[in-house]
Amino acid sequence: MTGGDGDRGVTRRGLVRGAVGFGAIGVAVAAGLLGPRAFNRLSGDECGATGELPPPSGIPVRSETLRSRFVEGGSADIAVAVPEGLPARGAPVCLCLPGRGGRARDVMGVLRMHDFLAQGVRERGLRPFALVAVDSGESYWHRRAGGEDRMAFLEQVVIPHVQRTDGLGADGAPVLLLGWSMGGYGALLAAERRPDRYRAVAAASPAIWPSRDEQRSAVPDAFDSDADFARNDVIAGAAALQGIPVRVDCGDADPFFPAARRLVDALPGRPSASFDTGCHDVGFWRRIAPAQVDFLSRALSRA
Repeated sequence: MTGGDGDRGVTRRGLVRGAVGFGAIGVAVAAGLLGPRAFNRLSGDECGATGELPPPSGIPVRSETLRSRFVEGGSADIAVAVPEGLPARGAPVCLCLPGRGGRARDVMGVLRMHDFLAQGVRERGLRPFALVAVDSGESYWHRRAGGEDRMAFLEQVVIPHVQRTDGLGADGAPVLLLGWSMGGYGALLAAERRPDRYRAVAAASPAIWPSRDEQRSAVPDAFDSDADFARNDVIAGAAALQGIPVRVDCGDADPFFPAARRLVDALPGRPSASFDTGCHDVGFWRRIAPAQVDFLSRALSRA
């Protein structure tokens, strides 16, 4: 599935198939882990309108392969989009984490986030920032017993690389987090672990559970043990986000909807949240993309 003007005619069923390659829930459904009732909620009329794509912005997207001992197979890709007008060094940057099995290039090619950002800059006067998307893998953005640690890859490889290569996030420039599905979970976990590092976090349809039993019955391989789940439980750790702008979006027909509500209730302060008609798919994520870039841009003005 590629991004382009031809995508405007894509059907809801096609968007659900696209979510299989972009988000955790599609992988779980394909493996038969969530059952037919959950899948019907994903593909029915409860999903609401499909978000429209913005016009192509012309912002170039650069893809790179980074080698790392933290990644199974020894390497993973990133995709970098830098709007015009940003400083050569010290530009704000948003780290974009796709869902389970999602690829860095899908953030620009399927969701077209660089085009949504450019539209917001042009039409709503948003303050621009760079986008750096990262291959997600399937290990749920934390250190696993098998040796993979995508969070360490993000923080110890990706961030230093784009600081050196592009000056993004260098010299104390703001670093933002944005994620979808499993990547939404990863973005929240990163912010909870390092609230001093990140300016704001936005999570779309975060793939989270309020208990280990619910997680194990849905996606059994997301955590290695009860202790692993407890160490990395973003609902239990929500207090760490005190003082950090947080946005959570989730469709009301999404299987993760109850857990997303629990998360918002646990967050300190007054998080931004929307629980509109929608499913766990690309159509919903495109629909909320303008509000996400607005939220992240506003966070750049926060002292």
